[in-house]
Amino acid sequence: MRGAVLVAALLALGPVAAWAQGAGRPASQPASGPGVGGVEEIGNVQVFAPGEEGQAAGPQGAGDLLGRLHPALVHFPIAWLCLLLLVEVVGVRREAWHRAGMWVLVATLLSCLVAIPTGLLRADHLQEGAPAQRFVLLHRNLNLGMALALLAALAVRVMGGPRAWARWGYLMLVLAATALILVAANVGGKMVYGANYLPF
Repeated sequence: MRGAVLVAALLALGPVAAWAQGAGRPASQPASGPGVGGVEEIGNVQVFAPGEEGQAAGPQGAGDLLGRLHPALVHFPIAWLCLLLLVEVVGVRREAWHRAGMWVLVATLLSCLVAIPTGLLRADHLQEGAPAQRFVLLHRNLNLGMALALLAALAVRVMGGPRAWARWGYLMLVLAATALILVAANVGGKMVYGANYLPF
């Protein structure tokens, strides 16, 4: 009980101490950090303050607006597909897991139906000469290949049924799709953070 009270007191005093530090600063002394229109460099990332010329322009129409949702939506296919691979690997020995994998496969495909079109819209609205442009085609092709592998996996699963060749072919297609989406995610990271963000 005493520990909880101590933690609560420290959390309450933190903002008070920060306010007191700001209040004790002379009026002529500027606050730390960039002012309006300034830029603060943190490693390889530049954070632009409001009014800075390098700040990204607002959306140019509905297509551009939808395309800007892509970074928030791409994580769903990655997560669902990695879960699908895990479920199907366990499903090799546990039939209940394999049956559940069908629902995870459907969720994966539905998430792709949202992430892929927004990505294509984002690519269409990239500015000419943007550093990300050299990765766009590779990123797009890897993700389209992933989607085709998933559709082929669905077809094999539905038409092949419980036959051994269909079960193993389906698993290999899920494995291929997972590999493709992970490579595509790495390329997408390079588009955002730069070509040297990861050593591979």
